[in-house]
This record gives sequence, C-alpha cells and structure tokens, in this order.
Amino acid sequence: SDTYFRTVYSHFPFRLDGFIAGMFAAFLWRDEGTRRSLGRPLVATGLFWSGAGLLVSWAGLSTPVDFHVGLFSEVFQMSLLALAFGAMMLGLLGGSFGHKVFMSRPLRFIGLVSYSLYLTHGAVLRPSINTVLRVVPMNHPMLAWLLSLIPILFFGMCLSTVSYYVIEKPCIAWSRKSKAQSMGSL
Repeated sequence: SDTYFRTVYSHFPFRLDGFIAGMFAAFLWRDEGTRRSLGRPLVATGLFWSGAGLLVSWAGLSTPVDFHVGLFSEVFQMSLLALAFGAMMLGLLGGSFGHKVFMSRPLRFIGLVSYSLYLTHGAVLRPSINTVLRVVPMNHPMLAWLLSLIPILFFGMCLSTVSYYVIEKPCIAWSRKSKAQSMGSL
C-alpha cells in the first residue's frame, strides 16, 4: 500500500479524478439552466444524499487498516470518492438540507482549518493506526478502523489548529498586508 500510494497515486497525473470531478461540477454549475435544475429541492437533496451515501458506504465497506491494494483501490476507490464529493458539493450549492448541517459552528471551524488538516493529516494517520493495531487484533479490522478515528481526528484537529493559527493565518495576514502596500505604492 505505501509503495503504491507513494510511487503511483501521489503523483499529479494519477490524481486527476478529483480535479476532473471538481471541474465537471463547476462546469455544470456555471450553466444557468443546469444551475436552475440543480437548485430544485428534490434534485439538490438527491445529489447531496447520494454523494453522502456513497461516501458512507465506501467508509463502511472498505477498511483502511487493511492495506491491501487491489483493483478497487487502484482503479475505482478515489474516483468514487471524487464523484461522491462532487455530488455533495452540487447538492449543497443547489440548496440541499445538508447546507444547514455544514453551516454549523463545528463544521465551519473544520472548514477554516481544513487546508492545515490536509497538510498535517499524514503526521497523525500512520502513528494512530499503528498504535491501535497493537491493541486491537487484526481479525477485527472494522473495530480497528473505528478506534483509529479517535486519535486521528483528535490529534489531526489539534495539529491543524496549531498550524492554522501559528503558520497559515499569519502568512495570510502578511500576504494581504504586502498586497495592500504594493497597491498603495502604485
């Protein structure tokens, strides 16, 4: 698994599935007629819950602690995730009920630190899984996966929050200040 993801999937051309799903969603949303159709409550809700269902199904049916790389994980897994997130995004843009869920304070905070979480999740992922696997027997992969989520989410949020406030937010402020100064000198 490590070899596959480091040598194949981590390289940009092999990650185009998510990029293409986002571009396709943006293309659909850009057209006024399609946007009107996607804004219908039944369509928006259907898209959101279809994507969420696909995401939950994937999470429940695959066990990330079983690091076997097979046809599904090589070919379809990430593309299905991209499709799920694209459908959810279009549903949210269309005004699905899920929009209210994502406006909750905890999820808005996760959105705020999400880039830092993306950058730092690798630092907690493997150590958390390895620690849980020392405690939980391998014949219970779903239990190991569920128990791995606790330290991954806790330490991931702690690390990303620190990263956001110590690195990302000051850099954003510096960038805005520099931009304002350069615009003022023109």
